[in-house]
Amino acid sequence: MGKTTLAKLVFNDHRIMEQFEFQAWVCVSQSSDLVNLTQAILRSFQFSAADSEDLEILQRQLQ
Repeated sequence: MGKTTLAKLVFNDHRIMEQFEFQAWVCVSQSSDLVNLTQAILRSFQFSAADSEDLEILQRQLQ
């Protein structure tokens, strides 16, 4: 079984899903910009902090 297959099985497990208010599946390349990636995740949940350029603020919003 591959890493992505295992991750998808865990991600889609209803016992896991019940433990979290939000879920996001993110595909990341090795050259991904962490600020842009975090902003994109926050925007998908319509959080206003997604406009910040401060990685620490963005990461706190994800918590």
